[in-house]
This record gives sequence, C-alpha cells and structure tokens, in this order.
Amino acid sequence: MDGFVNLNKPCGLSSHTAMARVRRLLATKAGHSGTLDPFANGVLPLCLGKCTRLAEYITELPKSYRGEIIFGIATNTYDKDGEITEQLSCDGLSQEIVTAALDQFRGTIMQVPPMVSALKFQGKPLYELARRGEEITREPRRITIYNLQLIKADFNLDNPRIILDICCSKGTYIRSLAYDLGKAVGCCRTMAGPFKLSEALSLEQVETMINNNDFCFILPPSYGVAHLPVVTVKGEKALSRVKHGNEIPLKNASDIPLCRIETSEDELLAIGQITSGILKINKVLVTE
Repeated sequence: MDGFVNLNKPCGLSSHTAMARVRRLLATKAGHSGTLDPFANGVLPLCLGKCTRLAEYITELPKSYRGEIIFGIATNTYDKDGEITEQLSCDGLSQEIVTAALDQFRGTIMQVPPMVSALKFQGKPLYELARRGEEITREPRRITIYNLQLIKADFNLDNPRIILDICCSKGTYIRSLAYDLGKAVGCCRTMAGPFKLSEALSLEQVETMINNNDFCFILPPSYGVAHLPVVTVKGEKALSRVKHGNEIPLKNASDIPLCRIETSEDELLAIGQITSGILKINKVLVTE
C-alpha cells in the first residue's frame, strides 16, 4: 500500500504514536514527514509503503502554524506543559509594542532550538539530557519566517495573549519563536506543503474508514511531490531504464536539479534530475 495520509494529529499524542496507530490499522510500512510536538495538534503527513522514501521532499517544504502566546510566563520546555521557571509583570505591554517587535522575526533569522527537543548532542536527544537537569549550549540555526501575522490579541489580562499565523521553513521551532517573543502556551500546524488542515482526517475518521474497507483517504504517491517539476517518460525501453535506475539521454532538455518522473498515465516512477541533457535517477519507486 503506497501513498500519503493527511492526518490531523490530536493534542497529547506524539507524532510517532499517532503514526504507529495508523501503521497498525493498515498493517503496512509507514513514517511521518516531520515531528509535530505532542502538545500541538494539526497536519501530520504520513507516508505509506514506498512513499516513506519521499518524506525528505516534503519536510523541505514550508509549514504553517497557528500559535497562541501568553506573555509574562516562562517554562522550561517553552510550552504550556513545562514547569514555570519565571513570571514577570506585563504592565505597559501593548499591541503596538508587540506588533513592532514582530518585525525582527520576519525573513531569514537565527534561532536557538529549545533544550527539550529531539535534536541530538553526542548521539543523545537533548530532551534526555534536559530530564537529567543538564543544559547544553545550542548553536543558533538559520531559519526563514515567510509570514508572521497577528490574528488576535487581548491585552486586558494580567498575562496578555495573542494568536499568530506563522509560515516558516524546515527546522523552525514555534516554541522558540514564542519564547523569544513571549511565552508559549500551544500551537496548531495548519499546513505542511500540500497537506492542509481543512482536509486532514482525525485518527477516529481514519480508523472508521479502514474498518469499512474504504481506503479513498490514501493520497497517491505523486501528491506529496507535486511541487517538483514533472518529466514524462514513454515507451517500454525508457520505462525499463528508469525502473533499473539507468540514465536516459534527453534532447534539448534544460537542467532541473530535482524532478518527479512519471508515465503518461501520471504514475510516479522515480525522483531524479536533469544535468547536461541526461536524466539521472536518484530514487526509484517502482519495480518490475
């Protein structure tokens, strides 16, 4: 069974646990295309069968989130589930101040990942070190915030709250963004590449459809890589060369650093590239 599932992960479950439940229900190989924090809900694209080999092409795509931030409270995990480490007065804080501060987070910026994260230090996840009370210096990483929009704000509270819409690059921690701007209380992923929250299915919906032998929710392999330019191959000889990972010379072809290779019937065969008139195969997805 090959394809994608646009899953709406609920709060309280890790991405791995949510993926594992669908994997057991379908009895097939499965993976996900980027971890969503346990406290967050929203789009979690699942890759089934051979499409697990396409996950890397989805994780590179921009992602969108809606996050809520509360000012004046800091936690050790940068989110609402952590232990409170600091409480500060928010007297004088206004929407004008916050709106002005948002400008420094737009575009390409450097961000320090949170200590409680799956990033590894000397082979160990940082969250394991954090549980032991260890604090490791984390190197800032370059990320891009494509869009950062204030949706709603309430500054009449002792701890003002705002809601932001964020579109960002791979590797962005919304918790760190929230920590740098205020103190995080939760967020929802609304988009991951072509996978949209409005079209995502809950675990309960997926389970019901599987029990009814209805698998129409599984999106075709080409869905997850539709952002890549397509190269169509025709003829048994060309199809055989692609299936065996062999190069194919092309006439008058422009260089393409990454493309999807399909049949004339839109069946995804492989991922490849065109260099100097040669179609090179990077990853084969079909067999004889």
